Amino acid sequence: MVNVNTIAPDFERLSTLHLLSLIKEPTFLDTEAREEMLNGYLKDHPRLGVPNHGVAAKWNDPEYAEAVICGRENRLEAGQVREIRYLSVLGYSVEAIRERVGAIDEGQVQRVLAGRTYARIH
Repeated sequence: MVNVNTIAPDFERLSTLHLLSLIKEPTFLDTEAREEMLNGYLKDHPRLGVPNHGVAAKWNDPEYAEAVICGRENRLEAGQVREIRYLSVLGYSVEAIRERVGAIDEGQVQRVLAGRTYARIH
């Protein structure tokens, strides 16, 4: 979140508040009005800019990340991702890999091999 108090001139603070949609037009307000607007915004958006440590901790767990990434329908399972990479190292063609692992299409295999998808699966 933007810390409005770190911006020096009053006009810049008001411009920042304007960007946050606290006020519709930049104008000069007294200190109390500015504080009231900022407090109202923070009340309406209490978690804005605050990291959720519980979620971050879960995403740092490889097993949790694997379950989320591979858990949906039409997604490859972790074993399939590993097999795609292994078969590629052995020299199998993309088509042969697709048939062997049961991927949806060749593009899915190519995205895995390019590292564009399933990068967290090891």
